[in-house]
Amino acid sequence: MATEVPSDEFIKANYGALAKGFAASLSSNPKSTEFIAPGSNMEALIEHWADDSSRSEESNVKAPLVLLAEAIAEKGDSSITVEKHPASGEQKVVFDSANNFYVTVVQSGDKLLISGIGSVLGQHITEQFEKQISLTASN
Repeated sequence: MATEVPSDEFIKANYGALAKGFAASLSSNPKSTEFIAPGSNMEALIEHWADDSSRSEESNVKAPLVLLAEAIAEKGDSSITVEKHPASGEQKVVFDSANNFYVTVVQSGDKLLISGIGSVLGQHITEQFEKQISLTASN
């Protein structure tokens, strides 16, 4: 199904379902791409994180996607702001303005999908994952 740039109203009405659904889908399948836009930067990031996901299974730590879902779900949809991403033109949903954490989203039918994440958020997820791995290795 083709994707389109969602309206601010659509995002505000559907972001909570995205946050909860993304977390729920990953809790049952840590490699789920149900809430990821096909062909997006996020899909490419998942491929990049694939080795980390395998390492997480071996080390019994949370995979990067699970850490991302937890970060998104933790803030919920009460304090989000929506703006146009200057480079991609996609909608940018800032869910933690203090840390500049955001995801970019697209609409596919009546569903909101994640198409990318901000670099600061990506770095935070990677650091959290590496921290878990190093703590596990030192035990």
